Amino acid sequence: MVKKIHFVFLAVFWLFSVPGIKANTMQDSLRCLKSSHNPVLPGYYADPEVMYPYKTGKYYIYPTSDGFHEWSGHYFKAYSSTDLKAWKDEGIIFDFTCDLTWADKRAWAPCIIERKIDGKYKYFYYYSADKKLG
Repeated sequence: MVKKIHFVFLAVFWLFSVPGIKANTMQDSLRCLKSSHNPVLPGYYADPEVMYPYKTGKYYIYPTSDGFHEWSGHYFKAYSSTDLKAWKDEGIIFDFTCDLTWADKRAWAPCIIERKIDGKYKYFYYYSADKKLG
């Protein structure tokens, strides 16, 4: 289990980092990024949390939805993959405007864990919002 977690962390770290290839021009840089599957997700995302739930047997990324003025993002999305290369947008999984009463912006740094409790899989999702912890 620990080896699998380390592998997932290293794989995602590699996927989110720019390859260490020397590029002489902007075109070389773009070509390197395209061939290394960077960026992994289209759009602006940060703080990726990766989980491999045993229930589904797929990888999931839970990122901060970035690119909003003054960190005013108000939702979290999820992406799934079976191979860590092709990612499917699973949509918005948590939206402050309809799922939360104590905050309406600054959705960032999500974290999720899976636990088997009484024979059933349970998921615990942690995040920050409006400078508070959820």
